[in-house]
Amino acid sequence: MLKIILASQSAQRLAILRTLPYSVEAYPANIDEQAIPFQSPQQKAERIAQAKATAGKKLFPRDLVVAADTFCLCEGKILEKPKSLREAEEMLAWQSGKLLEVLTGYAFFGQKSSLVSGVVTTSVKMRPLRQQEIVQYCQSQPVLTWSGAFSPAYDAGMALIAEISGNATAFSHGFPLDVFLHYLAEQNSGDLAVNNENH
Repeated sequence: MLKIILASQSAQRLAILRTLPYSVEAYPANIDEQAIPFQSPQQKAERIAQAKATAGKKLFPRDLVVAADTFCLCEGKILEKPKSLREAEEMLAWQSGKLLEVLTGYAFFGQKSSLVSGVVTTSVKMRPLRQQEIVQYCQSQPVLTWSGAFSPAYDAGMALIAEISGNATAFSHGFPLDVFLHYLAEQNSGDLAVNNENH
C-alpha cells in the first residue's frame, strides 16, 4: 500500500489527507523558514513547501513525501502568525470586509520521481466583522497558530468568510487535494512529467 508522509505538523493537512484510502503519517519538518530567500510571496510559499518536502524525503527516502505552506495576503502584505491576542484582534479587524489572496505552496516528492512543486491561489472575501465577534473569536480559538489569525478548517473560522473563489481545500485545509490527486493519477499511469506550473 502507498504510504504518504506529510512533512508538517498541521492537523488540518493531516485530516484532509486521511480522507484518502492510503496510509498517512505526519512528521514535522524541522526547517528554518526565516532563512529561506524569496523574491515574491508566491515564491516564498513554494520554496518553504519544497524545503519541508526535501527535509522529509531525507528521513523517508522510500515513501511519498508531501508538504505545503499557506498564508494570506491582504492589500499585498503577507500575514504571518500573530504573536499576541492583541495583534490577532488587530489583524482580523484589518482584514474585515476585505478581499484576501490565500497562497498555498505545495511540494510532492515521489517514491521514484523528482520533486514536483507549485502554488495555488484562492481569493477570499472576509465579511465585515464586529469588534465583539473578533474578540470572542480570538478568545475561543488558537489564533496564534494560524497565518492571518484564522482558520477556515473549523466552523468558527469559516463563519468569518463571505465568498471564496479558487481551490477549496488549499484554503480550508492548507493542502490542494485535487492537485495532489492529479499528481497521483499521473504517477500511476507512468507519466512522471507532472505539470510543474501553477494550477
